[in-house]
Amino acid sequence: MSARTLPAPPSRAPLAALDPRTKILGAVALMVLSFFVASPAQAILAVGLVFALLALGRLHVGRFAFSVLPIVVPLALVAALNLVFTRTGPVIWSWGVLSVTQGGLATALTYGFRVTLIVCFGAILLSTMPAGELASALSSLLSPLRLLGAPVEEWAFVLSLALRFVPTLGQEFQAVREAQASRGGTVARGTPVQRVRSLAALVVPILAAALRHAERLSLALDSRAWESGAPRTRWRPLRLTLADAFAFAALALYAVLLVALGSLP
Repeated sequence: MSARTLPAPPSRAPLAALDPRTKILGAVALMVLSFFVASPAQAILAVGLVFALLALGRLHVGRFAFSVLPIVVPLALVAALNLVFTRTGPVIWSWGVLSVTQGGLATALTYGFRVTLIVCFGAILLSTMPAGELASALSSLLSPLRLLGAPVEEWAFVLSLALRFVPTLGQEFQAVREAQASRGGTVARGTPVQRVRSLAALVVPILAAALRHAERLSLALDSRAWESGAPRTRWRPLRLTLADAFAFAALALYAVLLVALGSLP
């Protein structure tokens, strides 16, 4: 019998292999820089960076866009209110008391694009970092607050639990929604008012599911003798590498290019 060789373990994406502290600081910096995007050249540069990060994180563009769509659409609609309330520049379209000006259109597009960028950068961060790594990184970044007596470990632990609950409650919501639709509910059809009422009726079963999961989690923590204030061990030590230095250099280059493009006439 010939010896069988085990398959090589799948390699991590370049973005996922970075130190989690680098990714958190980088994502926060990119979100802040998104507020400075105001020209078409800056928008093209920002979009190119988003696609580059998706490629480095080995994230499917279609699935990623579908995942952020429920967050982007409501925020974009809020930004679109500038179409009506901002009245600067020549009038493009008017109907009765409503009018859309050139300044209002530019403001709505600018704020909508900035909000989309912020959501994309945050989603890329969460898609390339497990909840445990995120909690460890935040615990390390907030460690100076221990001098003030802040419960940094507890904050990081609560955050990791919250992030683990998000997909679980999402699955519960989808299951309850499909069950209601299979019984002739109006969650997937009817007027917008009927759909809103049907979605409101899902609050009670989702809340019951959240309490059920919380009870199971409390039993699991108690069986493992978890107690507040106890020191935590790390599964992987946090260590900055040469790749993290390149990431910070690329972030600085992006900031310089963004400022340079913003100063162009």
